[in-house]
Amino acid sequence: MGMSAIPMTVPDGFDEPDRSELLIILPASARIGPEAFEDENNYWPVRGLKDLARLPVSCETFLAHFHTVPNGDPPQPFASGNKFVCWMVMPVACFDEAFPTLTFKTGVLRRNTFTVRFMQIVPLYKEEMEHHLKHGPEALLDRFEAANIDPKDLCNPNRTNVCASE
Repeated sequence: MGMSAIPMTVPDGFDEPDRSELLIILPASARIGPEAFEDENNYWPVRGLKDLARLPVSCETFLAHFHTVPNGDPPQPFASGNKFVCWMVMPVACFDEAFPTLTFKTGVLRRNTFTVRFMQIVPLYKEEMEHHLKHGPEALLDRFEAANIDPKDLCNPNRTNVCASE
């Protein structure tokens, strides 16, 4: 197991599972594999998954829907081939509503259970990150929808910056 192997440190009253897994939806044009990953312009999405999955344990915190995690302070591009500077965690956009959680039974007698929530990570441009922080995640999602950005193309380094005019 990955990120969900260790429960996150969640605040009292947090009404979501304390175990999560992250996923990323890459465009069909994405180059993947050992050779391709020698180039950071291909590896940055995998690096993002790894870095975010380690964050809850290394910082004794949690990740939840619409949290943003910038790439440094000030935020820097993930790779020379794109201008994304921040990750946003969001509900999984491309699957039906039954997908986001999975309950596991553990122990010898399978009496213990825990639930894992699946969440998608999406890269943001600096202006999109700032819009999210100023106006909230729904306003940013509305911009994606107004621009007709397919959820499968959110990680495309050539996608439209929906807040470029700000």
